[in-house]
Amino acid sequence: MSYISEVVVRFTDNATKVVKKFYELDKQIKEIIDDSDDNWSDFDHISCIYWNEIKWYEDTDEGVMAFMHMLDEIGEENYGMIRIGDDFDDVEYYGNTCDFQMYVNRSIEW
Repeated sequence: MSYISEVVVRFTDNATKVVKKFYELDKQIKEIIDDSDDNWSDFDHISCIYWNEIKWYEDTDEGVMAFMHMLDEIGEENYGMIRIGDDFDDVEYYGNTCDFQMYVNRSIEW
């Protein structure tokens, strides 16, 4: 059984330009962004990348490691990221999620 995460990353306008360059130059970055649940027909207007079900292994997946390295290069003030794992208490925050008005909301629906 695989461990699946939901991941959302939001960027400032300036960071979007840097992400576009990484996308064009790094095959692993391109592959992981292409695997997202978004349609990237207009890369100049990216503000968010979303993966609904992804194996997000920061220590062993080369694409994820490259993406996280890219975020380090961008600087935490220029992005916000939240990863939610399968377990209820498995939530990780990266960057500056407050400035992007990002939060986790869990509820019961029926």
